[in-house]
Amino acid sequence: MRLTLRQIEAFRAAATVHTATAAAQSLGLTQPAVSRLIAELERAVGFPLFERRARGLVLTSDGEHFLAAVERSFSGLETIAEAAVAIKRHATGMVRVVSLAVYSDGFVAEAIGRFLAENPLMRVESAVASMPEILGGLALEEFDLGVGTTFVGSEAVDARPIGRRRAVLVFPPGTAPDEPGWDVFDRPFLAMPQDNPFRTTFDAAVAAAGVRPRIVCEFRNQRAACRASLAGAGIAMVDEATAAEFAHLGLDARPFPGGLDWPVAILVPRRRELSSAATRLSQLLKAAV
Repeated sequence: MRLTLRQIEAFRAAATVHTATAAAQSLGLTQPAVSRLIAELERAVGFPLFERRARGLVLTSDGEHFLAAVERSFSGLETIAEAAVAIKRHATGMVRVVSLAVYSDGFVAEAIGRFLAENPLMRVESAVASMPEILGGLALEEFDLGVGTTFVGSEAVDARPIGRRRAVLVFPPGTAPDEPGWDVFDRPFLAMPQDNPFRTTFDAAVAAAGVRPRIVCEFRNQRAACRASLAGAGIAMVDEATAAEFAHLGLDARPFPGGLDWPVAILVPRRRELSSAATRLSQLLKAAV
């Protein structure tokens, strides 16, 4: 048995308004077209659906049972349509975000907060990881989007630049010069690991200046380096927003010699399009960076 949606729509309309003429008007068809569709449906199901009376179309007993089945199906379609509208309006669903620690509880948290305020029925899963872990998770489509740098080097992930962040040097309380020069790197330096993208940026800058910093410790994240500097261990290069978090404790921040910044990017799986909700969150991330 082969039934078409158009036949079902014609039958449902006729059962509702009781004439082929009114059904045709509601569907934007001609009366003969609706009558033909109903006749084709009756032949396909093998029993009459209507009694043709002077006052119009009246459902047969079998027709009433068939209409009940049709309404159940249309109810399911309406539920599907409502779900589609909800998804489009970001009224339901989830977005999975992963970001570098230096950004996760800064502008990323701010953007997520604004997104959830706009879309209170949405859920967001926020994770923190290193760049290699972010790239691996995105390649496996474990996350919808990531926030990191443009230094990707992965065929499975696209980087979409959204802004730049300024680097500063932090000094133990009371030890910062007014305008640091390259000679500050004679002091003990607290670095990021060599697989860290900020370390890559730093290494390129000091190499171009012909400077060899005296690295005494490597920290996995910038906040740890700030705390060690605050305790007097040495100087460190961090994001200016991270440095600002420790200013009230006495940690001094100064511009990097000659100025230095690095790109921030939205990272997305190359083989997968962003959902409408993830696209909106990426817009808020760009505004917050």
